[in-house]
Amino acid sequence: MKKEFQKNFSPKVIERLTEYLRYLEECPEENYISAEKIGKELKISSPQIRKDFSYFISRDVEKLGVTGKGYHTQYLCEKIKMILGVHKTNNVVLLGAGSLGSAFLSEYHLAKKKFNVIGVFDSSPKKIGKKINGVVVKNMNELDSFIKLSEKVDIILLTSIPADIEEFLNTITLKGVKAILNFTTHNFNFLKDIAVISVDIYGKLQELNYWKNHGIA
Repeated sequence: MKKEFQKNFSPKVIERLTEYLRYLEECPEENYISAEKIGKELKISSPQIRKDFSYFISRDVEKLGVTGKGYHTQYLCEKIKMILGVHKTNNVVLLGAGSLGSAFLSEYHLAKKKFNVIGVFDSSPKKIGKKINGVVVKNMNELDSFIKLSEKVDIILLTSIPADIEEFLNTITLKGVKAILNFTTHNFNFLKDIAVISVDIYGKLQELNYWKNHGIA
């Protein structure tokens, strides 16, 4: 990876980069796009967008930005993908094959976004052995051995918690797993060497309910 991509970005910048990429991938027919147009669609100020892009385009300004035309859409997408690490395939293990877990497999088309689900686990006898979008659900008891024998696991997607949480954490730490996307109520913020993003659906509903009652700021 080039030196220009080794810089540590703030969480807010990374969050905005995912928004930029999602939007840019929806308008591939446009060869060039301005910060003003991106900002209007995403409700982000154009100065903020230019500042975000300046973190990684300084060496390629002659390729990426054209005065009067804006940014080269495809090249901008490639840059952001490299920063986010989605220019290559990432292996994902999913824990929990309930409604939410099944939706990730059947509705989100993760493979198209470079997230390859290599294993799905659940503790329910009704779900074990079931095939969801081509992936067979395995017994949660097989999780540790599966992770240990897998060539590489990049991300754990949690919609259900293993019975032995300490053994699970020891296994993924020894295996070198570096990321967890957590949809459960369990707190993983104490982990030092694993990036954790917890999605609190109830909390977001509470936030939304506030804005519903008081108007959008």
